[in-house]
This record gives sequence, structure tokens and C-alpha cells, in this order.
Amino acid sequence: MMWVKELEQAKAHLGKTTHPYNFNISLSVTRIAEMSADLNWTGVPYPEDKYVTLYRVLFQGDGDPDTAAAFKLAKYDAPSFMTVKELKPCHKYRFWIEAYLTNGKVKISNVIDVMTKPGQIPKNSLPGSCLIQSSQDKGGDRSDQKYFIAMTIMAVVAGCAVLLVIILSIILLRWGTKATATITARKSQSAYANPSYKNYESGEANDHGNKNLNDML
Repeated sequence: MMWVKELEQAKAHLGKTTHPYNFNISLSVTRIAEMSADLNWTGVPYPEDKYVTLYRVLFQGDGDPDTAAAFKLAKYDAPSFMTVKELKPCHKYRFWIEAYLTNGKVKISNVIDVMTKPGQIPKNSLPGSCLIQSSQDKGGDRSDQKYFIAMTIMAVVAGCAVLLVIILSIILLRWGTKATATITARKSQSAYANPSYKNYESGEANDHGNKNLNDML
């Protein structure tokens, strides 16, 4: 009957008017990275700060004993969005939201499970782990290898230069000693080969002998 249908519609409208907090929060993940996840939620009436004062995003890793949390204040025209950071690569996480309402109650969203993307292999990772080395880390390793090779080449070149200087110094030292000895020998030979030098010595010797003979006489 028409009046029964109208009565039901009036009750439904009255229920919506009487219970403005009768809404559900739906949580979803928009992006997954190695160590972060972007979360988005819907279902809160506009404006959010009229119904919600604080969002508490909770997440727990698979096998982790503790539950971590991140907080966000509900603001006018603020996006229903949050980025959760400092996650482990290739790790399964469970996310959900607790919304603290302005009427003092708490609403809990749906629970979602996500797996972060593979990332850099840690030193204590187990064999067969799904973690892989990222391309950025590989590029860094290649840069380190190029730097090491360049430094090795420079060290070899510097060592060869030092060795060459030592060899040249030894050769020059030996050549200088030999040249000095040759010049000294030539001076001695030229002095004894000079006739005036010999005549002077022989004349001086004769004069000295005659003087001794005169003294004896």
C-alpha cells in the first residue's frame, strides 16, 4: 500500500538524519614500492573534520610481533591519503584504519594485505630470498668498480714514473763520476808530459847537487 511505502521511506530518511555517523570506511592501496605504500580511503562524509578528528593507520608485517601505527589529523578539504614508509622489501603487510570520530566513537576500516616489491639484498638475508639488487645499486657498484680501476691505473703510472726517475738518477750519477775521473787523469798526464816542467825539475836537481858538492869541497 502507498502509505506503508511512504512510512518506510520516512523511517529511512529519519534514520539517516538521526545517525550521521552511520558510514563505513573503505581502505585501498594505490601504489606499492620497495619500502613504502600509498594508502587511500573513502566513505567519510564531507567535510571530514565534521565527523572525524584523527586517523590512525595501523600495519603489521608478516611474522612481526608488534603493530606499527601512523597518524593523520582530519582537516577540511585535506586528501584522504597517506604514504607509509620504512617498510621492508619483499615483505607481506596487513593494513587497516581506525577513525576517531567527533562523537567519541571509533570506526575501523576493512583490512587489506599487500606485498612490498623486491629491493636490495641485506647482508643477513637467507638464501633463496625473493630480494634482488636494484638497478640503482648495480649502477653504484659499476661506478665503484670504474673508480677502483682508474685509481689502480694511476698508481701503476706513478710507480713507473718514480722507477724511471731513480734509474735516470743512477745513470747520471755514474756518468758524472766517470767524467770526473777522466778529467783528473788527463790533467796528471799533461803535467808530466810538459818539457818545461821536466827541465825545471832536472835543473833544480842539478843545482842542488852542485851546491852540495861545493859545500863538501
